[in-house]
Amino acid sequence: MPRLTKISAVNNGLRSLPSDIGDSRSLTALHLASNRLNQLPDSICRLKTLKVLWLDHNYIAGLPMMFHQLGGLQQLMLEQNDMVYPPKEIILQGCDRVRAWCHRRMHDRVSARQHTIVMTVQDILKQIHERGLGHPAFFEPDVEVGMNEGTDHFYALVYERFWDTMLPALEREWQTGTAVPRGAVTSFGYSREEVDSVLLDYRDPTGRVLRTKTQMFRRCGCMGANGRRRVCVPPKVGWMCERKATLIKHDIILEREQEERRRQATEREDIEFRVALARRLVKEGSETIEGKKSYTKKAIRMAEALKKKKQMGEFESEAEAMKVHRRQVVEKKFSKRKDALNKEREHRLADLKLKVAGLQEELVSLRGWGKEQKEAQIDQVLASMATLPEDRKLAEVEQQLEEEVAKLEEKVAMVATQKARNVMGKKVKRDKEFQEIVDEMVVDLVLQDMEAAGENARRKAEQEHEARLWKQFIIPSFQSDAPRVFRRIMAMWLGVGMRESFAEWKIWTKKRISQRRKDARKALREAWHNYEAAGVVSVMAEWKASFWEEEYDIYTDTQTWRHKETGDVRTVRPTVEEFIPDGYEVPKPPSQRLEDMSSTGSSSGGDSSGDTEETAPRRRGRGTAGDSRSDGSRSSGWSIASSSSRSSSSSSDSGGNRGGDDRGDNDNDNGGDGDGGGSSSDVEDGESSRSLSARNTSAGAASSLAAFDAADSEDDRQVFHVLLRFRITIQVLFVVCRQRVRQLGR
Repeated sequence: MPRLTKISAVNNGLRSLPSDIGDSRSLTALHLASNRLNQLPDSICRLKTLKVLWLDHNYIAGLPMMFHQLGGLQQLMLEQNDMVYPPKEIILQGCDRVRAWCHRRMHDRVSARQHTIVMTVQDILKQIHERGLGHPAFFEPDVEVGMNEGTDHFYALVYERFWDTMLPALEREWQTGTAVPRGAVTSFGYSREEVDSVLLDYRDPTGRVLRTKTQMFRRCGCMGANGRRRVCVPPKVGWMCERKATLIKHDIILEREQEERRRQATEREDIEFRVALARRLVKEGSETIEGKKSYTKKAIRMAEALKKKKQMGEFESEAEAMKVHRRQVVEKKFSKRKDALNKEREHRLADLKLKVAGLQEELVSLRGWGKEQKEAQIDQVLASMATLPEDRKLAEVEQQLEEEVAKLEEKVAMVATQKARNVMGKKVKRDKEFQEIVDEMVVDLVLQDMEAAGENARRKAEQEHEARLWKQFIIPSFQSDAPRVFRRIMAMWLGVGMRESFAEWKIWTKKRISQRRKDARKALREAWHNYEAAGVVSVMAEWKASFWEEEYDIYTDTQTWRHKETGDVRTVRPTVEEFIPDGYEVPKPPSQRLEDMSSTGSSSGGDSSGDTEETAPRRRGRGTAGDSRSDGSRSSGWSIASSSSRSSSSSSDSGGNRGGDDRGDNDNDNGGDGDGGGSSSDVEDGESSRSLSARNTSAGAASSLAAFDAADSEDDRQVFHVLLRFRITIQVLFVVCRQRVRQLGR
């Protein structure tokens, strides 16, 4: 019906509209109130001539995505619907406001999709770089492009290569199951046409994310018209090719980041201006008459000190050379005497060696007293060889040489000191060389002062910018949000919300203590079982030894032992140790008894301190009964004189004792839970009476701590004390911060 202008279907129970309703281009009014419609077809957005649309009293939750295209719509009725998009407050503002809201929603959805596509491409390029899938002839991972407010980083690539080789290679790695970082892209479901359109149009606060420019690459992959490789001329050292490339930005710059860049750029400009101004002032001051005089005076003093230091260095080198020369002369003089003494020593030593050799030849044919005399003569000659007079003379010559050298060094040092005094006392000759040194030092001093002034100006400017930021952002946050936050924290640590946390923590702690006590008791029972089982070995050995009876033979006057069953006879008395297996070691008993654990519960840090006056005697009564039974079991298990029947009875007694322990444990656990419930109620009563004022804080904390100490174990009290100290620390921090905020406000 191409000429249809109005449709009225009010209160007809319609559940849907035909999908081709948008083909009625002449339709101007559409009345669909009081039906059962839950959605509208997208084709309704093609009714450009539609002016009236009644949709009230239906079940519609949202309008179509392209609803803003109904530009001629003048009357819109949407009352009594389950409307979510747009919200009801938008609907109440009229048709134009609804159409504007739908247009904004469409724009946001399109922008979000474009943003997702750009970020996906950036993530893919990052994975290509990290996995090494981009050939250096077609992919450069980091290219810096200078902007007005900073520098942006781009990926440079040959765009066709991205679609032909890089992206397929990455998709193959995705399919093979190669590890991908958490949050990285693992699929690419966009067409090339859509990606090209988005990259060409998408902009962030700094400009377009895709750019085209000539870029250098580290390898050359250029091809000629004939399909053969064409070698390029390297444009720069380290680069092999320069060609037209596509640049895609590493990351999307947000508006707040751009504002931060602008602020930092403004701060840098201000700081550099102040530094340049400070340096210029110092330079201008140095060019004035007073400045020139001041710098020249400082430079002359420094040049004189440098000149004198240089002369002192020359004198020291001359003195050292003189010292070396005179030492050589003295050593040469003494070397002649030492050579003569060494020759005399060698001659004397050779004579003595010949004498010793002759005496040794004579010693061979001698016996008795003559031999002893020759040996004494040989010893005397050897002693004289060890104490030659030439050795003493050589030592004296060395000592004289050292004394001469010491006197020489002292004399040279005196001469050098005198020359140094003369140099320090004289004025420096101000010749042409001296004037050149002064001019150079004047320039150095001016440059140093310029650098110092620039650094001072930079530091002062940075402090001012920091103070301005503090005053602009930090102080307002303290004045508005911080007190509220601190008040909330202080309220929580004063007791509001602490009751529930403490109750949950108490239940968890009691369960943990109970389980730990049960595990410790189980381990102790197993230790006692093993100990008693090891004791059976000694009992069996004693039983085997009891089969041997002692006998006395009156005819041979000997004592023997006979076995009751086998009739074997032996003359050695059998002992219990003979029947104990080899390698058997007497085990050590456990360090604690089961009755001690059941009566006190101290093995695992039990909460026995929480026992009331009714439960404590009941526990002690069970512990006493267990003591009487367990004492019998222990004594029967290790008595050497006991029999097998006693051993079995002790085992049964031990089992009864363990049963009593288990019953006692259950009673203890129940009693502990009851005690815990009482203390929790006390805490709740105490917490309900607290307030957030500082006057009631200490009283509430003291009452809570007293109730806790009276109801729980030592471990619980220690943990609660830690929590209480932390709460007091928070209160102190709150007071200090509040005082600091007041000072800053003033």
